[in-house]
Amino acid sequence: MSDELEIEQVQSEIDDENSPSLEFTIATYPTDFTLEILAQKLAKEEIEIPPFQRGFVWSKAQASLLIESFMMGLPVPQIFLYTDEDQKLLVVDGQQRLHGKLNDLLNDTLNTHPDWRRIVGTRNPDNRLKDAQLILRYMALYHWASKYFTPMKDFLSSFMRKNRNPDDEFLQEEKRRFNDTCKNVLESLGPKPFHPRGPLNSSVFDSVFVTFAKHAPPYPNDVSKRFHDLLKDTNFEAQTHFGTTSEFAVKTRLSLAEKFLFA
Repeated sequence: MSDELEIEQVQSEIDDENSPSLEFTIATYPTDFTLEILAQKLAKEEIEIPPFQRGFVWSKAQASLLIESFMMGLPVPQIFLYTDEDQKLLVVDGQQRLHGKLNDLLNDTLNTHPDWRRIVGTRNPDNRLKDAQLILRYMALYHWASKYFTPMKDFLSSFMRKNRNPDDEFLQEEKRRFNDTCKNVLESLGPKPFHPRGPLNSSVFDSVFVTFAKHAPPYPNDVSKRFHDLLKDTNFEAQTHFGTTSEFAVKTRLSLAEKFLFA
């Protein structure tokens, strides 16, 4: 298995990712934070890496050169921070210059689960967090499907911010549900079930995984056949390949998954 997660290139997903975010329309002004202050703000969780940012991809050599530049007083590129409604500083650009190996709870606990790795079909987490974002997508739709809004990336960012500091009970329940769902999907559909055309399809994944998470075993004896019938349904195929981040597409494919798999 390759370590790079290949996601099916659906135009609506690309457009959503590249769309301007209303939440991050900003007027810039300079603020001279020292490295010490930035480190303190990170430690106090006053600075956050929002979910649309990629993972940490610098090598040790690149990080060492950056530290050397700081020590020599050489100029380095600026970072851009956005102050949200909770007065948190969100990194819009520059996270590679801001911290080393900052692993969030989502990536450390769920994204490394062996059953999940078999479902996405890669041995290790993707360094651009494409697999971790799939987990966030599932969680957000599991809890907030009824109030989904576009663009998808803003929906995910909003869910992440609202659940920034959940209690231990919430975290344990999310971990239990996710692990159980991975186990149930593997036993029912086998490894890499969300790859109908080769690469993983995000919309097939979110609709089916969320639907499995809402149902506990025992499942219908023919649930695997039901799943393949769902994939062949022309309406479901449309909602997982065209306009996939629209409110209509999201709600329609979730409804179809429920109907075909467990009705």
